[in-house]
Amino acid sequence: MRDTILGQSGMSQPGWEGLQINDDGLAGIRLGFELVDYWPELAILDESAKNCDFCKLIRSQLKKATFPAEFERGRLCIEPCYYFENKDNRKGGLSLSGLIAAVRGDTEDGAEPTTLTFLRFTLDAVEGRCRRWLHLEQTPPSEFLTGENISKITARLKNSHKKPAAFLPTRLLDLACHGKPPMFSRLVTKEEVYNECHTFPMVFGVRYLWVDALCIVQGDSQDWERESANMGNIFRNSYFTIGAASIQSCNESFLSQTIDTLDIPFVSHIDPRVRGTYRLTARHSSHISLIYSNFLEDTSGPWRDRGWVFQETTLSPRLLVFGSTTVRVDFGEKPRWDRRSFFRAAEKTLDHASWRWLVLEYSGKYLTYEQDVFPAISGLARLYKERLGDQYLAGLWRKDLYLSLFFDTHVIDPSGKKSFSQRIDELESHRPYVAPSWSWAAHNRAVKPGCFGDYPFLAEYNATSECSVADARCDVNGLDPFGVVVHGYVVIAGKTLRPEKNEFLPVPNTRLYANLEGFYDWCLEGQGPVMLVHLDGVLDGKDDRRDDLVFLLLGSSGDMHAPPFCDESTSCSSNDECLSQEREDSIQGAQSSEDCSKSQCLEQVGWLSSSSMSEGGTKDSSEEERTAYGLVLCPAKGINKFYRIGAFISEFRNEKPYGGMRFCEDWGVETVEII
Repeated sequence: MRDTILGQSGMSQPGWEGLQINDDGLAGIRLGFELVDYWPELAILDESAKNCDFCKLIRSQLKKATFPAEFERGRLCIEPCYYFENKDNRKGGLSLSGLIAAVRGDTEDGAEPTTLTFLRFTLDAVEGRCRRWLHLEQTPPSEFLTGENISKITARLKNSHKKPAAFLPTRLLDLACHGKPPMFSRLVTKEEVYNECHTFPMVFGVRYLWVDALCIVQGDSQDWERESANMGNIFRNSYFTIGAASIQSCNESFLSQTIDTLDIPFVSHIDPRVRGTYRLTARHSSHISLIYSNFLEDTSGPWRDRGWVFQETTLSPRLLVFGSTTVRVDFGEKPRWDRRSFFRAAEKTLDHASWRWLVLEYSGKYLTYEQDVFPAISGLARLYKERLGDQYLAGLWRKDLYLSLFFDTHVIDPSGKKSFSQRIDELESHRPYVAPSWSWAAHNRAVKPGCFGDYPFLAEYNATSECSVADARCDVNGLDPFGVVVHGYVVIAGKTLRPEKNEFLPVPNTRLYANLEGFYDWCLEGQGPVMLVHLDGVLDGKDDRRDDLVFLLLGSSGDMHAPPFCDESTSCSSNDECLSQEREDSIQGAQSSEDCSKSQCLEQVGWLSSSSMSEGGTKDSSEEERTAYGLVLCPAKGINKFYRIGAFISEFRNEKPYGGMRFCEDWGVETVEII
């Protein structure tokens, strides 16, 4: 690397001499050469790799890369480029952050080469003049558990550990067990991660270890039910939890990992006294925007995307997370990647709003068995139940149904979207049954509760209930009341619209959702749109069951085109609950009835924010200017029984002159059961 093309000598903020990179608006500097070869043979790189370590590294990363399906063989052109960034003006300006090699290839005869992928490498160096001159990240230690690290972690563990609770799991592994048979039986396992877990806790003075795969009797369904229902207590009362966040399977080591690196000699052409080496480290992601090493990059294994892990990390008081190059010790600090952390939930605000955020984070995570969607968070549900005093219903809370029944399930990849007919057939078959149609868990994908498409969260705009929950119930299978759901329903009294045939015309929405399927402007015949509808399946034009759809009004909110009244992510209402505080009042379960008054409905289904009502008890905006929102239902077998098949929103501004609550003025009131 010739530093003369990057900038000139100067003084950095800490007071040492360093390279001042020219801030001319460019994001990177090309190395000035290209590597050309032919896929999949790579004969040229094979030959050059014998004498060039950089060529050898590029070749190894090409072998691991994923190319588009249409590119099976052909000419490759690899062009490397150094990138830099301004890290909050740290060290006085721009810093080298990484190297990206753009890989281009010919996908069609005679066509211009297209970008197939990017090979990414981060840069770091050991402490010294070379690192300071180039403003590089410091190379992490080659070993996680050095004597210095062990001492620091042990001290922090002792300082943060409170008086232990009088709780012990059913089974524990005794890491310091002594004696002769039959006093003990030797544990033999081939999984590398288990072997490491058995040895390294001892360096922190920990004698007992709990591992789910070893402390739950495999193949015993009753034992699994008992222990899975107890997992919340296990993690809440643990000394610390180990996260093997960068490995791909339990057969890999999380303490000593093999990473692809290359040390590159450096001598400054500006100041020859500056010399040393810096290191290239190959990274997994091929996304061009990720050009620097961070904790997300360092924990790129499947660990953080697993459903069961979410509860473990949320409830554990202390985490030791092992990445590919670093170990992160979390004792309650907010992780950098999450602006609203649920780490150490036992000391966080416990209210309906935080539960919706929890669902936002948890939904869509990977589970081997779909039916585990509720058992995997049963400990969290039990924790919230203790504080909310509310009825838990398949991942939702009764007093929050007017908001949490309204959620978005849009799919970025259109190929993953079912047709309208397929979705109804799937609901009618009940196989496999995971949750009622009205629960976010019935969709097996990420959802946004209290939200619709790209619209903001309704709770930020003084959402209030326009319906009443008359009855609700969920039946579970097994010992855990927060576990596997086998049946559930909610009975809601509210305004409904049963359109006449051909009264409305659904038109695919291209204004807001040109690249997403399932969004429709619902237009009055001969008029403009009156509401925006998102169906859980794409209309195919052949299924006349869309004429049987019923629209149920759940609630209303303020004008979403105005600034929000509050931000749930930063503010707390007077109803917020924390485990560290004693609850002064008990929340009684709602005693709903079909003939309850409007104010009673609001109290029973949700909460009334004091800011949502003006003096005299009226809403901030006029009734007709408020946004109406609710569910789209399709008939099920039985009298007045329905499935949730989508959601709708009607705005005063976007759907003039008929939109908003004005659109719902003449709707009839009825009681419907949603299953």
